[in-house]
Amino acid sequence: MKKRLILFLLFFAATLAAQENIKGEISFISGDNIYIRFADTRAIEKGDTLFYQDGKLGAQACLLVVNKSSVSCIAKQIGDCTLSKGQPFFLKKLLPIELEEEVVEVVQTTEQKRDTSATIIVETKSEEKPKFEKKERINARVSAASYTIFAPDNTKQGNSRFVGRVNFNIDNISESNFSLESYFNYQENLRLYDDYRGYNRRFNAYNLALSYKKEDFELSIGRKINRKASSLGAIDGLQGEYNKNGYFVGVLAGFRPDYQNFGVNTSLFQYGAYLGLDKGGKKFRSQVTAGFLEQRNQGAIDRRFIYLQASNQMGSRLNVFASTEVDLYENYDTAAAQSGLQLSSLFISSNLKITDWWRVFGSYDTRRQIIFFETFDTEVERLLANQEARQGLRLRSNFKIGKRTNLGLSYNSRFQQNAGKQGENIQAYISFNRVPWIGGTFSYRFNLNSTLYLRSEVNSARYSHYFGNGKVYTAVYYRYLSYLYTAREIVVPAQAYYGAEMSFRLKRGWDLGTLGEMSKTGQQTTYRLNVRLTKRFNF
Repeated sequence: MKKRLILFLLFFAATLAAQENIKGEISFISGDNIYIRFADTRAIEKGDTLFYQDGKLGAQACLLVVNKSSVSCIAKQIGDCTLSKGQPFFLKKLLPIELEEEVVEVVQTTEQKRDTSATIIVETKSEEKPKFEKKERINARVSAASYTIFAPDNTKQGNSRFVGRVNFNIDNISESNFSLESYFNYQENLRLYDDYRGYNRRFNAYNLALSYKKEDFELSIGRKINRKASSLGAIDGLQGEYNKNGYFVGVLAGFRPDYQNFGVNTSLFQYGAYLGLDKGGKKFRSQVTAGFLEQRNQGAIDRRFIYLQASNQMGSRLNVFASTEVDLYENYDTAAAQSGLQLSSLFISSNLKITDWWRVFGSYDTRRQIIFFETFDTEVERLLANQEARQGLRLRSNFKIGKRTNLGLSYNSRFQQNAGKQGENIQAYISFNRVPWIGGTFSYRFNLNSTLYLRSEVNSARYSHYFGNGKVYTAVYYRYLSYLYTAREIVVPAQAYYGAEMSFRLKRGWDLGTLGEMSKTGQQTTYRLNVRLTKRFNF
């Protein structure tokens, strides 16, 4: 009997400390970033280490998680391992496991010897315990940072800026249908000169909303960005949505944040509605949203428009995104205010993976200057003089050469045909991972930018390395900038930057990062020091 009790207690303790391996695989590799897809990432945190199973050495630390979404993670390589698409990785997690009703039977051998070992046979119910979807989850991120510039050769000498950020979210408060999300930002400028014209202190709540979700219905109150209509920005007020079998319909009513200080402004009332679909599987997924919005200023119509947004994922190789806005109201002359129909903006982008080593991206956008007729009533004539649509074209191509080298090329163009404003930007980079003998990553980047009156060139080199299983990150870099005014004979001294970074992943969710930089422009030297301390909470 005593032997049975000891064996049962050992089994019980082992079960409470059971280790679960959360498995995923590489879906894409781009430069220094490795994308790993999981079935669920709720148990994964930034800073976690991902392992791969080596046939001879066993589990080896290889990747460090730096960001995540609901089903994938972005990671950096920290170990000497070969990476390829489809390669499996796993995360070790010690998780408490709730014991279900079990039948434990101890069967002893017929031979009654002292050293006879017992065999434990465990039979667990085949039916899995249903997941409790309303489990309360709390995650928070608090950071404090200072950005200091000191220029002893300059009459203004320099300045310092302090930034504090708090991101705090509670899912299913007290296991209810209510959830809270928030994001606050505080900035304070400490200037070393008296003729500073900017703000000294600023506090912004970019997100602060209480949501209620039950089955297919969700209602939120507060400041929140609607993901189905992200181009609208933050909305202060009520938002409701009903979603059934991939089809959804929503309404919103509230206020636009003040365009000067981003505070609450009850004079800027707005209301609207939208509908759409979000359907598909692994091979094809489509999300389409169409909506209407009217914005007012002190009761008068400021803007009235419709918007369309579509995103299509075709397999693992092609993604197409498009959004557009069409204005329905014009008030160039108050006495002749009327409904109209004018394309305000159009954006189309496509990301295509041609092969495992070649990916291309392209986008085109055109946008007219949006006029809020009441907000800028006294400036309508000036705004109308610049109504020629601004257009942009962007092309980018990434190549993977072998297992260690990545190459990228991009071209951007912005232009207005009648206004004669045009700018072009050409960029190229190459990176080499796992540098022989010393490890780490080396990269070089070139940038050429030209407009009708200015031409600039940027050359930069960077070397980075992770130490201590990804807990310590170090980097050094050099950047050289040269300018040439093509319309005037103005000599601009070249600028050279020398910098170093170091960050530490400390225990209990603490992170410390520092950056030091020295720049020289002619005879003037400027120093920059950035320090950031971050604490993460998860309950």
